[in-house]
Amino acid sequence: MTELDPFTIKEVELLDYQKKVFKKIYNVITWLFSGEYSFLPFKGFLLYGVPGTGKSEIVKQVSKKVAEAYPNVKILFIDGADIASPKWGEAEKKLQNVFEMSDYEKRIIIFDDIESLLMSRGADIAKEWHYSINSVLFHALDFLDPSKCIVLSTTNRIDLVDEALKSRLYLIEIPGVPKEELYKFLDRTLDKIEIPVSVKREIASKIREKINSMKIRDLRGVMYEIALFVFNYISEGEVHE
Repeated sequence: MTELDPFTIKEVELLDYQKKVFKKIYNVITWLFSGEYSFLPFKGFLLYGVPGTGKSEIVKQVSKKVAEAYPNVKILFIDGADIASPKWGEAEKKLQNVFEMSDYEKRIIIFDDIESLLMSRGADIAKEWHYSINSVLFHALDFLDPSKCIVLSTTNRIDLVDEALKSRLYLIEIPGVPKEELYKFLDRTLDKIEIPVSVKREIASKIREKINSMKIRDLRGVMYEIALFVFNYISEGEVHE
């Protein structure tokens, strides 16, 4: 697991559809952290949807802002590689350690691409250790006090996430990125790059055509195309595909 310093998480301006999700999660966490709600069955959030929609960025930005508001908040970032171990029982112990905390600490635990760690017990590709890992997590969540600790998780494959986990978390679907948001993201990103304005306009025009024709459908695709066009211009002095 990796402990994230909130001041080293780069603050980014979220797009409008991301801001709505950010606000919902932030408001709930700050409300929980300001009271005593150990009796609530709520354990956290699971953001799901297609790749390239900014799920991971949303949870990082929420964590940053909550930790800035509550100095005793620790942010832990977990992925499957952090937990997986060839030794019997070691992975389970690592996962248990994620939830061990002092009485004076609050914690946000981020499980990025949680399906890589906690596959559905009915999934054909699930290995035996996934059953044990699932059991450890479900037990930890059942005893989790949401006034002190919240889980934020993401997945591109909601079909591989165990139903028991879904029932313990608040599910938020992150839809495909609207074209208007892709255009906005394109313009905002190009504004930060130091190349001639005429070149920016040419690159923007070409990428807008791809967005309009649905050849580009997500934020990652926009970033890839920007990098491709800019690198071509820098290396060859012209914009071409």
